[in-house]
Amino acid sequence: MINKTLKSYLKKYPGKNFTFLALVIVENLIWLVNTFFNINLTNEAIAQDKHAFLTTLVYSLVSMLALVVVKRLTSLSGYKLSQYIINDIRNDSAFAIINATGVSDFSSSGSYVSQLSTDTSYIRNNGVGAYIQIVRAAVSIIFSLVGAALVHWSYILIFPLTMVLSMITPKLLSPKIEKTSAFYSNSRETFLSFLTDILNGFSIFKRNNLENNFKEKIGNISEKFEKDIYEYYVNMSLYESFISFASIFSQFIYVLASLVLVYLGYISVGAIVGLFNFSQTIYGGVSSLLNGYGTINSINPIIDKLFPKRYDTDVKELADIKNIDFENISISYGDHDVIKNLSFSIKKGEKVAITGKSGSGKTTIIKSILKELEPKSGTILLNGDNIENINYRSIYDNIGVISQDPYLFNTSIIENITLGLKNPPMDKMEKLIDKLDLRAFIKSQKNGIETVLSNNGQNISGGQRQRLVILREILRNKNVLVLDEGTSSLDKETKDTIDDFLLKTDLTIIYITHPRSDDELKDFDKIINLA
Repeated sequence: MINKTLKSYLKKYPGKNFTFLALVIVENLIWLVNTFFNINLTNEAIAQDKHAFLTTLVYSLVSMLALVVVKRLTSLSGYKLSQYIINDIRNDSAFAIINATGVSDFSSSGSYVSQLSTDTSYIRNNGVGAYIQIVRAAVSIIFSLVGAALVHWSYILIFPLTMVLSMITPKLLSPKIEKTSAFYSNSRETFLSFLTDILNGFSIFKRNNLENNFKEKIGNISEKFEKDIYEYYVNMSLYESFISFASIFSQFIYVLASLVLVYLGYISVGAIVGLFNFSQTIYGGVSSLLNGYGTINSINPIIDKLFPKRYDTDVKELADIKNIDFENISISYGDHDVIKNLSFSIKKGEKVAITGKSGSGKTTIIKSILKELEPKSGTILLNGDNIENINYRSIYDNIGVISQDPYLFNTSIIENITLGLKNPPMDKMEKLIDKLDLRAFIKSQKNGIETVLSNNGQNISGGQRQRLVILREILRNKNVLVLDEGTSSLDKETKDTIDDFLLKTDLTIIYITHPRSDDELKDFDKIINLA
Protein backbone atom coordinates (compact mmCIF):
# COMPACT_ATOMS: atom_id res chain seq x y z
CA MET A 1 0.00 0.00 0.00
CA ILE A 2 1.55 3.31 -1.07
CA ASN A 3 1.72 6.03 1.59
CA LYS A 4 -1.14 8.54 1.10
CA THR A 5 1.18 11.55 1.10
CA LEU A 6 3.50 9.97 -1.47
CA LYS A 7 0.49 8.99 -3.57
CA SER A 8 -0.72 12.62 -3.60
CA TYR A 9 2.66 13.74 -4.98
CA LEU A 10 2.62 11.01 -7.62
CA LYS A 11 -0.82 12.20 -8.74
CA LYS A 12 0.57 15.70 -9.32
CA TYR A 13 2.49 14.43 -12.36
CA PRO A 14 0.13 12.25 -14.44
CA GLY A 15 2.02 13.01 -17.65
CA LYS A 16 5.38 11.90 -16.27
CA ASN A 17 3.76 8.81 -14.71
CA PHE A 18 2.15 7.90 -18.03
CA THR A 19 5.43 8.38 -19.94
CA PHE A 20 7.28 6.20 -17.43
CA LEU A 21 4.62 3.45 -17.53
CA ALA A 22 4.47 3.52 -21.34
CA LEU A 23 8.25 3.11 -21.57
CA VAL A 24 8.16 0.23 -19.06
CA ILE A 25 5.51 -1.52 -21.19
CA VAL A 26 7.47 -0.99 -24.41
CA GLU A 27 10.64 -2.23 -22.69
CA ASN A 28 8.94 -5.46 -21.58
CA LEU A 29 7.25 -5.97 -24.94
CA ILE A 30 10.62 -5.81 -26.70
CA TRP A 31 12.09 -8.16 -24.08
CA LEU A 32 9.24 -10.66 -24.63
CA VAL A 33 9.75 -10.60 -28.41
CA ASN A 34 13.51 -11.03 -27.92
CA THR A 35 12.93 -14.03 -25.63
CA PHE A 36 10.84 -15.82 -28.29
CA PHE A 37 13.54 -15.05 -30.87
CA ASN A 38 15.99 -16.83 -28.54
CA ILE A 39 13.63 -19.81 -28.15
CA ASN A 40 13.44 -20.14 -31.94
CA LEU A 41 17.19 -19.61 -32.19
CA THR A 42 17.82 -22.58 -29.86
CA ASN A 43 15.36 -24.85 -31.71
CA GLU A 44 16.87 -23.88 -35.10
CA ALA A 45 20.39 -24.59 -33.79
CA ILE A 46 19.27 -28.06 -32.63
CA ALA A 47 17.57 -28.66 -35.98
CA GLN A 48 20.72 -27.32 -37.77
CA ASP A 49 18.60 -24.97 -39.92
CA LYS A 50 21.40 -22.56 -40.87
CA HIS A 51 19.33 -20.03 -42.90
CA ALA A 52 16.57 -19.72 -40.29
CA PHE A 53 19.18 -19.58 -37.52
CA LEU A 54 21.04 -16.61 -39.12
CA THR A 55 17.81 -14.73 -39.88
CA THR A 56 16.55 -15.14 -36.32
CA LEU A 57 19.97 -14.17 -34.95
CA VAL A 58 19.76 -10.81 -36.77
CA TYR A 59 16.27 -10.20 -35.40
CA SER A 60 17.47 -11.10 -31.90
CA LEU A 61 20.44 -8.70 -32.07
CA VAL A 62 18.27 -5.83 -33.36
CA SER A 63 15.70 -6.39 -30.60
CA MET A 64 18.50 -6.50 -28.00
CA LEU A 65 19.83 -3.15 -29.24
CA ALA A 66 16.33 -1.65 -29.10
CA LEU A 67 15.93 -3.04 -25.58
CA VAL A 68 19.13 -1.31 -24.37
CA VAL A 69 17.94 2.06 -25.77
CA VAL A 70 14.44 1.79 -24.25
CA LYS A 71 15.85 0.64 -20.89
CA ARG A 72 17.94 3.81 -20.71
CA LEU A 73 14.95 6.00 -21.60
CA THR A 74 12.87 4.24 -18.95
CA SER A 75 15.51 4.81 -16.27
CA LEU A 76 15.84 8.50 -17.18
CA SER A 77 12.07 8.88 -17.07
CA GLY A 78 12.00 7.38 -13.57
CA TYR A 79 14.81 9.67 -12.39
CA LYS A 80 12.98 12.71 -13.76
CA LEU A 81 9.77 11.75 -11.96
CA SER A 82 11.75 11.28 -8.74
CA GLN A 83 13.44 14.67 -9.19
CA TYR A 84 10.13 16.55 -9.39
CA ILE A 85 8.53 14.72 -6.47
CA ILE A 86 11.48 15.03 -4.07
CA ASN A 87 11.87 18.72 -4.85
CA ASP A 88 8.17 19.25 -4.02
CA ILE A 89 8.44 17.20 -0.82
CA ARG A 90 11.50 19.12 0.36
CA ASN A 91 9.87 22.50 -0.35
CA ASP A 92 6.58 21.54 1.30
CA SER A 93 8.39 20.02 4.28
CA ALA A 94 10.34 23.26 4.81
CA PHE A 95 7.05 25.17 4.73
CA ALA A 96 5.45 22.70 7.17
CA ILE A 97 8.41 22.95 9.55
CA ILE A 98 8.43 26.76 9.69
CA ASN A 99 4.66 26.79 10.20
CA ALA A 100 4.60 24.08 12.84
CA THR A 101 7.71 24.93 14.85
CA GLY A 102 7.91 27.76 17.34
CA VAL A 103 11.11 29.80 17.55
CA SER A 104 11.71 28.53 21.08
CA ASP A 105 11.32 24.93 19.89
CA PHE A 106 13.93 25.40 17.15
CA SER A 107 16.74 24.50 19.50
CA SER A 108 18.94 22.54 17.13
CA SER A 109 19.22 22.96 13.39
CA GLY A 110 20.87 19.53 13.09
CA SER A 111 17.59 17.62 13.11
CA TYR A 112 16.07 19.93 10.48
CA VAL A 113 19.12 19.63 8.24
CA SER A 114 18.71 15.86 8.57
CA GLN A 115 15.03 16.07 7.64
CA LEU A 116 15.59 18.25 4.58
CA SER A 117 18.60 16.29 3.30
CA THR A 118 19.01 12.74 4.60
CA ASP A 119 15.30 12.02 5.18
CA THR A 120 14.25 13.34 1.77
CA SER A 121 17.03 11.27 0.19
CA TYR A 122 15.66 8.27 2.06
CA ILE A 123 12.23 8.94 0.54
CA ARG A 124 13.83 9.28 -2.92
CA ASN A 125 15.45 5.86 -2.61
CA ASN A 126 12.89 3.98 -0.54
CA GLY A 127 9.70 5.83 -1.46
CA VAL A 128 9.78 7.03 -5.07
CA GLY A 129 12.53 4.51 -5.86
CA ALA A 130 10.42 1.68 -4.42
CA TYR A 131 7.38 2.88 -6.42
CA ILE A 132 9.45 2.78 -9.62
CA GLN A 133 10.74 -0.67 -8.63
CA ILE A 134 7.17 -1.93 -7.97
CA VAL A 135 5.86 -0.64 -11.33
CA ARG A 136 8.73 -2.19 -13.28
CA ALA A 137 8.44 -5.48 -11.36
CA ALA A 138 4.66 -5.70 -11.80
CA VAL A 139 4.80 -5.07 -15.56
CA SER A 140 7.68 -7.54 -16.03
CA ILE A 141 5.72 -10.23 -14.13
CA ILE A 142 2.65 -9.71 -16.34
CA PHE A 143 4.67 -9.97 -19.58
CA SER A 144 6.59 -13.00 -18.28
CA LEU A 145 3.33 -14.76 -17.38
CA VAL A 146 1.97 -14.02 -20.85
CA GLY A 147 5.18 -15.46 -22.36
CA ALA A 148 5.06 -18.58 -20.16
CA ALA A 149 1.39 -19.15 -20.98
CA LEU A 150 2.16 -18.88 -24.71
CA VAL A 151 4.70 -21.68 -24.22
CA HIS A 152 2.27 -23.85 -22.21
CA TRP A 153 -1.00 -23.02 -20.44
CA SER A 154 -0.08 -24.95 -17.26
CA TYR A 155 2.28 -22.22 -16.10
CA ILE A 156 -0.71 -20.03 -15.27
CA LEU A 157 -1.60 -22.63 -12.59
CA ILE A 158 1.93 -23.01 -11.22
CA PHE A 159 2.43 -19.29 -10.58
CA PRO A 160 -0.43 -18.68 -8.05
CA LEU A 161 0.64 -21.75 -6.03
CA THR A 162 4.24 -20.53 -5.65
CA MET A 163 3.09 -16.96 -4.90
CA VAL A 164 1.41 -17.94 -1.62
CA LEU A 165 4.71 -18.41 0.20
CA SER A 166 6.13 -15.20 -1.26
CA MET A 167 3.15 -13.07 -0.23
CA ILE A 168 3.08 -14.21 3.41
CA THR A 169 6.60 -12.95 4.22
CA PRO A 170 6.18 -9.15 3.74
CA LYS A 171 2.83 -9.14 5.53
CA LEU A 172 4.44 -10.67 8.62
CA LEU A 173 7.56 -8.48 8.60
CA SER A 174 6.15 -5.13 7.42
CA PRO A 175 5.40 -3.71 10.95
CA LYS A 176 8.95 -4.51 12.06
CA ILE A 177 10.38 -2.78 8.98
CA GLU A 178 8.40 0.41 9.74
CA LYS A 179 9.60 0.36 13.34
CA THR A 180 13.20 -0.22 12.22
CA SER A 181 13.06 2.72 9.78
CA ALA A 182 11.67 5.07 12.44
CA PHE A 183 14.42 3.99 14.84
CA TYR A 184 17.11 4.59 12.20
CA SER A 185 15.78 8.05 11.32
CA ASN A 186 15.57 9.14 14.97
CA SER A 187 19.03 7.79 15.67
CA ARG A 188 20.45 9.73 12.72
CA GLU A 189 18.78 12.93 13.92
CA THR A 190 20.20 12.50 17.42
CA PHE A 191 23.66 11.91 15.97
CA LEU A 192 23.52 15.07 13.83
CA SER A 193 22.20 17.14 16.73
CA PHE A 194 25.02 16.04 19.07
CA LEU A 195 27.59 16.41 16.31
CA THR A 196 26.42 19.96 15.54
CA ASP A 197 26.56 20.85 19.23
CA ILE A 198 30.16 19.60 19.58
CA LEU A 199 31.35 21.26 16.36
CA ASN A 200 29.80 24.58 17.40
CA GLY A 201 32.07 24.47 20.45
CA PHE A 202 35.20 23.83 18.37
CA SER A 203 36.93 27.05 19.48
CA ILE A 204 36.42 26.14 23.16
CA PHE A 205 38.05 22.74 22.69
CA LYS A 206 40.87 24.26 20.63
CA ARG A 207 41.67 27.16 22.96
CA ASN A 208 41.73 24.88 26.00
CA ASN A 209 43.93 22.23 24.37
CA LEU A 210 41.16 19.65 24.63
CA GLU A 211 41.92 17.82 21.38
CA ASN A 212 41.62 14.40 23.04
CA ASN A 213 38.34 15.35 24.69
CA PHE A 214 37.02 16.58 21.33
CA LYS A 215 38.06 13.30 19.70
CA GLU A 216 36.50 11.26 22.54
CA LYS A 217 33.14 13.03 22.31
CA ILE A 218 32.97 12.57 18.53
CA GLY A 219 34.05 8.95 18.94
CA ASN A 220 31.39 8.20 21.56
CA ILE A 221 28.47 9.53 19.53
CA SER A 222 29.85 7.92 16.37
CA GLU A 223 30.12 4.52 18.09
CA LYS A 224 26.50 4.74 19.29
CA PHE A 225 25.29 5.77 15.82
CA GLU A 226 27.21 2.99 14.07
CA LYS A 227 25.71 0.42 16.47
CA ASP A 228 22.25 1.72 15.60
CA ILE A 229 23.05 1.49 11.88
CA TYR A 230 24.23 -2.10 12.33
CA GLU A 231 20.96 -2.99 14.09
CA TYR A 232 19.02 -1.39 11.23
CA TYR A 233 20.88 -3.45 8.60
CA VAL A 234 20.49 -6.66 10.64
CA ASN A 235 16.71 -6.24 10.56
CA MET A 236 16.62 -5.24 6.88
CA SER A 237 18.87 -8.13 5.83
CA LEU A 238 16.61 -10.59 7.70
CA TYR A 239 13.66 -9.33 5.68
CA GLU A 240 15.61 -9.59 2.41
CA SER A 241 16.76 -13.15 3.30
CA PHE A 242 13.18 -14.36 3.73
CA ILE A 243 12.22 -12.77 0.40
CA SER A 244 15.21 -14.39 -1.34
CA PHE A 245 14.36 -17.84 0.04
CA ALA A 246 10.76 -17.55 -1.16
CA SER A 247 11.96 -16.50 -4.62
CA ILE A 248 14.59 -19.28 -4.95
CA PHE A 249 12.17 -21.98 -3.79
CA SER A 250 9.52 -20.75 -6.24
CA GLN A 251 12.01 -20.80 -9.13
CA PHE A 252 12.97 -24.37 -8.22
CA ILE A 253 9.31 -25.46 -8.54
CA TYR A 254 9.03 -23.59 -11.85
CA VAL A 255 12.16 -25.22 -13.35
CA LEU A 256 11.10 -28.66 -12.11
CA ALA A 257 7.73 -28.28 -13.83
CA SER A 258 9.50 -27.26 -17.08
CA LEU A 259 11.68 -30.38 -17.04
CA VAL A 260 8.60 -32.58 -16.51
CA LEU A 261 6.87 -30.95 -19.51
CA VAL A 262 9.94 -31.56 -21.72
CA TYR A 263 10.09 -35.18 -20.55
CA LEU A 264 6.40 -35.65 -21.43
CA GLY A 265 6.95 -34.02 -24.84
CA TYR A 266 4.62 -31.05 -24.31
CA ILE A 267 7.29 -28.38 -24.95
CA SER A 268 10.52 -28.23 -26.98
CA VAL A 269 14.04 -28.14 -25.58
CA GLY A 270 14.41 -24.62 -26.93
CA ALA A 271 11.40 -23.56 -24.86
CA ILE A 272 13.45 -24.30 -21.73
CA VAL A 273 15.64 -21.28 -22.57
CA GLY A 274 12.63 -18.99 -22.71
CA LEU A 275 11.00 -20.53 -19.65
CA PHE A 276 14.22 -20.10 -17.71
CA ASN A 277 14.16 -16.38 -18.62
CA PHE A 278 10.48 -16.13 -17.75
CA SER A 279 10.96 -17.86 -14.38
CA GLN A 280 13.89 -15.63 -13.48
CA THR A 281 11.95 -12.53 -14.43
CA ILE A 282 8.75 -13.65 -12.68
CA TYR A 283 10.34 -14.57 -9.39
CA GLY A 284 12.96 -11.86 -9.57
CA GLY A 285 10.05 -9.50 -10.19
CA VAL A 286 8.13 -10.97 -7.27
CA SER A 287 11.20 -10.50 -5.07
CA SER A 288 11.51 -6.87 -6.25
CA LEU A 289 7.79 -6.36 -5.77
CA LEU A 290 7.85 -7.63 -2.20
CA ASN A 291 11.06 -5.78 -1.37
CA GLY A 292 9.51 -2.66 -2.83
CA TYR A 293 6.37 -3.21 -0.77
CA GLY A 294 8.35 -3.51 2.45
CA THR A 295 10.63 -0.62 1.55
CA ILE A 296 7.84 1.78 0.57
CA ASN A 297 6.11 1.13 3.90
CA SER A 298 9.33 2.01 5.71
CA ILE A 299 8.92 5.68 4.72
CA ASN A 300 5.67 6.13 6.71
CA PRO A 301 7.33 7.38 9.94
CA ILE A 302 9.71 9.57 7.89
CA ILE A 303 6.79 11.18 6.02
CA ASP A 304 4.99 11.89 9.31
CA LYS A 305 8.09 13.63 10.65
CA LEU A 306 8.60 15.71 7.51
CA PHE A 307 5.09 17.14 7.70
CA PRO A 308 4.41 18.12 11.32
CA LYS A 309 1.05 19.62 12.26
CA ARG A 310 0.89 23.35 12.89
CA TYR A 311 1.25 24.29 16.51
CA ASP A 312 -1.06 27.31 16.17
CA THR A 313 -4.50 27.05 14.57
CA ASP A 314 -5.98 30.29 15.91
CA VAL A 315 -7.52 32.54 13.30
CA LYS A 316 -7.82 36.00 14.85
CA GLU A 317 -5.68 38.51 12.95
CA LEU A 318 -4.27 41.90 13.97
CA ALA A 319 -3.90 44.75 11.47
CA ASP A 320 -1.53 46.51 13.86
CA ILE A 321 -0.70 46.55 17.57
CA LYS A 322 -2.05 49.52 19.49
CA ASN A 323 -1.74 48.21 23.05
CA ILE A 324 0.26 45.52 24.83
CA ASP A 325 -1.00 44.70 28.34
CA PHE A 326 0.44 42.28 30.90
CA GLU A 327 -2.01 41.43 33.68
CA ASN A 328 -0.46 39.63 36.68
CA ILE A 329 1.83 37.52 34.50
CA SER A 330 3.91 34.77 36.06
CA ILE A 331 6.32 32.66 33.99
CA SER A 332 8.35 29.68 35.18
CA TYR A 333 11.06 27.43 33.81
CA GLY A 334 10.39 24.16 35.60
CA ASP A 335 10.10 24.99 39.31
CA HIS A 336 11.96 28.29 38.96
CA ASP A 337 9.78 31.44 38.80
CA VAL A 338 11.42 33.88 36.40
CA ILE A 339 8.61 36.46 36.41
CA LYS A 340 5.98 36.75 39.14
CA ASN A 341 2.76 38.81 39.05
CA LEU A 342 4.08 41.33 36.52
CA SER A 343 1.70 43.96 35.14
CA PHE A 344 2.38 46.79 32.70
CA SER A 345 0.91 48.48 29.62
CA ILE A 346 2.60 49.69 26.43
CA LYS A 347 0.74 52.01 24.06
CA LYS A 348 1.32 52.51 20.36
CA GLY A 349 4.32 54.74 19.61
CA GLU A 350 5.77 54.56 23.15
CA LYS A 351 9.47 54.05 23.70
CA VAL A 352 9.90 51.55 26.52
CA ALA A 353 13.04 50.25 28.22
CA ILE A 354 12.89 46.92 30.03
CA THR A 355 15.93 46.74 32.29
CA GLY A 356 17.32 44.14 34.64
CA LYS A 357 20.23 41.89 35.40
CA SER A 358 20.97 38.65 33.53
CA GLY A 359 18.32 36.05 34.33
CA SER A 360 15.76 38.60 35.51
CA GLY A 361 13.33 37.66 32.72
CA LYS A 362 13.83 40.42 30.13
CA THR A 363 14.03 38.09 27.11
CA THR A 364 11.28 35.94 28.64
CA ILE A 365 8.88 38.89 28.39
CA ILE A 366 9.60 39.26 24.68
CA LYS A 367 9.10 35.56 24.01
CA SER A 368 5.74 35.70 25.73
CA ILE A 369 4.69 38.77 23.68
CA LEU A 370 5.65 36.84 20.54
CA LYS A 371 3.55 33.87 21.75
CA GLU A 372 6.67 31.71 21.89
CA LEU A 373 6.33 31.13 25.62
CA GLU A 374 3.13 30.46 27.56
CA PRO A 375 2.68 32.17 30.95
CA LYS A 376 2.08 30.04 34.02
CA SER A 377 -0.68 32.42 35.07
CA GLY A 378 -2.11 35.81 34.15
CA THR A 379 -3.22 37.27 30.83
CA ILE A 380 -1.42 38.95 27.93
CA LEU A 381 -3.62 41.23 25.85
CA LEU A 382 -2.91 42.63 22.39
CA ASN A 383 -5.38 45.38 21.50
CA GLY A 384 -7.56 44.07 24.32
CA ASP A 385 -7.71 40.50 22.96
CA ASN A 386 -6.22 37.54 24.79
CA ILE A 387 -3.03 36.53 22.99
CA GLU A 388 -4.17 32.89 23.14
CA ASN A 389 -6.85 33.73 20.57
CA ILE A 390 -4.52 35.54 18.16
CA ASN A 391 -2.77 33.89 15.23
CA TYR A 392 0.99 33.89 15.73
CA ARG A 393 1.56 34.92 12.09
CA SER A 394 -0.16 38.28 12.60
CA ILE A 395 1.99 38.83 15.70
CA TYR A 396 5.13 38.27 13.61
CA ASP A 397 3.71 40.58 10.92
CA ASN A 398 3.61 43.40 13.46
CA ILE A 399 6.58 42.82 15.78
CA GLY A 400 10.17 42.86 14.62
CA VAL A 401 13.00 41.59 16.82
CA ILE A 402 16.63 42.68 16.66
CA SER A 403 18.89 40.40 18.67
CA GLN A 404 22.38 41.06 19.97
CA ASP A 405 23.79 38.94 17.15
CA PRO A 406 21.44 39.53 14.18
CA TYR A 407 21.55 37.04 11.32
CA LEU A 408 22.28 37.86 7.69
CA PHE A 409 22.18 35.33 4.86
CA ASN A 410 24.88 34.37 2.39
CA THR A 411 23.27 36.39 -0.41
CA SER A 412 23.24 39.98 -1.69
CA ILE A 413 22.66 43.06 0.49
CA ILE A 414 19.43 43.84 -1.37
CA GLU A 415 18.09 40.31 -0.89
CA ASN A 416 18.93 40.46 2.83
CA ILE A 417 17.04 43.75 3.13
CA THR A 418 13.96 42.82 1.09
CA LEU A 419 13.87 39.15 2.25
CA GLY A 420 10.73 37.58 0.77
CA LEU A 421 9.06 40.85 -0.27
CA LYS A 422 7.68 40.47 -3.80
CA ASN A 423 7.22 44.21 -4.36
CA PRO A 424 9.50 45.99 -1.88
CA PRO A 425 8.82 49.73 -1.42
CA MET A 426 11.99 51.03 -3.05
CA ASP A 427 11.39 54.71 -2.21
CA LYS A 428 10.94 53.88 1.46
CA MET A 429 14.05 51.71 1.37
CA GLU A 430 16.17 54.49 -0.14
CA LYS A 431 15.04 56.93 2.56
CA LEU A 432 15.79 54.43 5.32
CA ILE A 433 19.24 53.76 3.85
CA ASP A 434 20.02 57.45 4.33
CA LYS A 435 18.42 57.69 7.79
CA LEU A 436 20.36 54.67 9.01
CA ASP A 437 23.59 56.05 7.55
CA LEU A 438 24.09 53.06 5.23
CA ARG A 439 24.64 54.95 1.96
CA ALA A 440 28.43 55.27 2.25
CA PHE A 441 28.78 51.64 3.31
CA ILE A 442 26.76 50.37 0.32
CA LYS A 443 28.67 52.56 -2.14
CA SER A 444 31.97 51.28 -0.77
CA GLN A 445 31.08 47.70 -1.70
CA LYS A 446 32.43 46.32 -4.98
CA ASN A 447 28.98 45.58 -6.43
CA GLY A 448 27.04 48.11 -4.37
CA ILE A 449 23.73 46.84 -3.03
CA GLU A 450 24.14 43.64 -5.10
CA THR A 451 27.28 42.68 -3.17
CA VAL A 452 27.00 39.19 -1.73
CA LEU A 453 27.59 38.94 2.03
CA SER A 454 29.40 36.02 3.61
CA ASN A 455 27.61 33.63 5.96
CA ASN A 456 25.94 35.72 8.71
CA GLY A 457 27.53 38.85 7.25
CA GLN A 458 30.95 38.08 8.74
CA ASN A 459 32.63 40.29 6.13
CA ILE A 460 31.00 43.48 7.48
CA SER A 461 31.05 45.19 10.88
CA GLY A 462 28.59 44.58 13.73
CA GLY A 463 27.16 48.09 13.36
CA GLN A 464 26.51 47.57 9.64
CA ARG A 465 24.80 44.24 10.37
CA GLN A 466 22.58 45.89 12.99
CA ARG A 467 21.56 48.68 10.61
CA LEU A 468 20.75 46.24 7.78
CA VAL A 469 18.57 44.10 10.06
CA ILE A 470 16.76 47.17 11.43
CA LEU A 471 16.16 48.28 7.84
CA ARG A 472 14.84 44.83 6.98
CA GLU A 473 12.35 44.87 9.87
CA ILE A 474 11.08 48.43 9.32
CA LEU A 475 10.72 47.87 5.56
CA ARG A 476 8.22 45.10 6.33
CA ASN A 477 5.91 47.70 7.97
CA LYS A 478 6.30 46.28 11.45
CA ASN A 479 4.93 48.76 13.95
CA VAL A 480 6.63 47.34 17.05
CA LEU A 481 10.40 46.94 17.14
CA VAL A 482 12.12 45.02 19.94
CA LEU A 483 15.86 45.31 20.51
CA ASP A 484 16.94 42.40 22.70
CA GLU A 485 20.33 43.75 23.79
CA GLY A 486 20.38 44.76 20.15
CA THR A 487 23.03 47.49 20.44
CA SER A 488 24.93 46.35 23.55
CA SER A 489 27.94 45.00 21.63
CA LEU A 490 28.40 48.12 19.46
CA ASP A 491 30.76 51.00 20.00
CA LYS A 492 29.20 54.08 21.66
CA GLU A 493 29.09 56.20 18.49
CA THR A 494 27.30 53.52 16.46
CA LYS A 495 25.00 52.71 19.35
CA ASP A 496 24.04 56.37 19.87
CA THR A 497 23.36 56.79 16.12
CA ILE A 498 20.99 53.82 16.05
CA ASP A 499 19.32 54.78 19.34
CA ASP A 500 18.78 58.35 18.13
CA PHE A 501 17.15 57.13 14.91
CA LEU A 502 14.83 54.62 16.60
CA LEU A 503 13.71 56.92 19.42
CA LYS A 504 12.61 59.51 16.85
CA THR A 505 10.45 57.13 14.79
CA ASP A 506 6.71 56.73 15.30
CA LEU A 507 7.20 53.00 15.94
CA THR A 508 6.60 51.37 19.29
CA ILE A 509 10.13 50.64 20.53
CA ILE A 510 10.93 48.13 23.27
CA TYR A 511 14.54 48.06 24.45
CA ILE A 512 15.74 45.03 26.39
CA THR A 513 18.84 46.16 28.22
CA HIS A 514 21.01 45.78 31.26
CA PRO A 515 20.65 48.59 33.84
CA ARG A 516 21.51 52.00 32.36
CA SER A 517 22.15 55.39 33.90
CA ASP A 518 19.27 57.86 34.31
CA ASP A 519 20.83 60.00 31.57
CA GLU A 520 20.76 57.09 29.12
CA LEU A 521 17.10 56.41 29.89
CA LYS A 522 15.83 60.00 29.83
CA ASP A 523 14.41 59.77 26.29
CA PHE A 524 12.22 56.73 27.05
CA ASP A 525 8.52 57.16 27.80
CA LYS A 526 8.43 54.23 30.21
CA ILE A 527 10.92 52.12 32.13
CA ILE A 528 10.08 48.62 33.36
CA ASN A 529 12.69 47.55 35.89
CA LEU A 530 13.01 43.82 36.60
CA ALA A 531 15.57 44.19 39.37
